[in-house]
Amino acid sequence: MVTHSAFELTAIVLAGAAGLRLGFSWMAPGGHTRLEALRLAARAAVVVVYGVIGLLLIAAAVEAFWSSARWIEPTVKYGVGAVCWVLVLSYLTWQGRPRAAGPAFAAEVTKTGARYAG
Repeated sequence: MVTHSAFELTAIVLAGAAGLRLGFSWMAPGGHTRLEALRLAARAAVVVVYGVIGLLLIAAAVEAFWSSARWIEPTVKYGVGAVCWVLVLSYLTWQGRPRAAGPAFAAEVTKTGARYAG
């Protein structure tokens, strides 16, 4: 139960965040029409929904094959569950962060004239 909850509860929170993003774009479209704002928000939200689907599939597999196994000691299940929580939270903390600007990145920025806003 503990192990699959890391994936399932995270998926539920991310699905809610994607829904809130869609609702906010509908309620406060900014300089866009409501339909255009919803379309733009949906492009960003669909990536999150794909992640939610993956997390729910992992949670289903863990629940079917790991949580229901009676031959595994509960202390082992709690330990694996704690490790899964650490892995999921670590991934969500560090994924998507920009890399430190090294010499190659600075040369590319100078060459293209692009600006780094991070």
